[in-house]
Amino acid sequence: MSQLFSIGADHRMASQAVREMLSISTEAVADKLRQLRAKQYVQEAAIVSTCNRTEIYCLTDQPAQVAHWLAGDHSGALFQLCARDAVRRAFCVASGIESQIIGEPEITGQIKRAADIARKNGDSGVIINRLLEKALSAAKAVRQETDIGRRPLSYCGLVAQAAAGIFPNLTDVAALFVGTGDMSRAGMKMFAARGVRRLAVASRNAEKAAMVAQTANGEGIAISRLPGILNEFDIVVSATASQVPIIGKGAVEQALLKRRHRPMIFADLGVPRDLESEIDKLPDAFVYTLDQLGEQAARSQVAREEAAKTAESIITRHVTDFCNWLQQRTQAPAVRAVRESAESAREREAQAAIARLQRGEDPQTVINDFSRRLTNKILHHPTILLNQQVDDKADD
Repeated sequence: MSQLFSIGADHRMASQAVREMLSISTEAVADKLRQLRAKQYVQEAAIVSTCNRTEIYCLTDQPAQVAHWLAGDHSGALFQLCARDAVRRAFCVASGIESQIIGEPEITGQIKRAADIARKNGDSGVIINRLLEKALSAAKAVRQETDIGRRPLSYCGLVAQAAAGIFPNLTDVAALFVGTGDMSRAGMKMFAARGVRRLAVASRNAEKAAMVAQTANGEGIAISRLPGILNEFDIVVSATASQVPIIGKGAVEQALLKRRHRPMIFADLGVPRDLESEIDKLPDAFVYTLDQLGEQAARSQVAREEAAKTAESIITRHVTDFCNWLQQRTQAPAVRAVRESAESAREREAQAAIARLQRGEDPQTVINDFSRRLTNKILHHPTILLNQQVDDKADD
């Protein structure tokens, strides 16, 4: 009999190499689902694949086959969760409880996209559709009822939080990222999502800067131009591997003069530092170092872990509701069969009783026989099942 399963791997149990092997691009998910659904042992399915996880939610009676289809010889590295555990897994993933950064909001959109792809191509059905729908509902409740997503954890998220306290509207802000590494790329996308007015990337390689900037509709700038245009930016995030400071006190002093002392925020994420330490002494320059932001991130992580504990009870409530629905749906055919069997027995015994009455037999005797025979037939199968359950418990 097919059951609900969650099968896959994430950052907690699989190496990066394994996760990369399992990873399925958004463009390839529909085709992969089509291949999986072609297997006779899978009735419904949806795939969630991100940088930190690849998971299949499916109805199957052969989970080991699904695991082998996904990972081949590496299937031993996958988890296989069934029934209630699979439901909890889906709800925790959607709520950000299972994320590497607890409470990260991107996963909710990724779950929704997975549900849309599976539904659009008919690979999911009533149960998987409802599972993912209720997972998103649980995630919404967690975010509304806890602080799990209200404290930024990324360095650039903390910079944006600081900027919001200085600049009334981030849509009027211009931000510059110095360096083209992962920190700058992720930061640019985050700032773009928040609607900043202008985005730019500065690098010694102007062509590379332009290429990275295009990912967020920004502009590329040669780093040699910085002294002349630094005043045009409200926020400067520097994350390079330079062995000497990239931005000096003199350049910042000149920029502040041109800005008529409108404040500037600097985030120095370089190791070693990209900014001269004296910049922090300038009255209109707000400098945040890697260590300072790291302390704030640690405090946010602790707060999110506390919120995650509260979220568990919220998720449990939603899991119970879904499992009750699933149980009722699973039992519905058996209940319908019992009712149909009882109705058939009633009709047969009623016809037999009517025939006896028409032959002139004693009505009281006929009615007593009718009620006794009907009771015995209706209770026959339930009695057998109850006796089997008693025997099973005795064996345990």
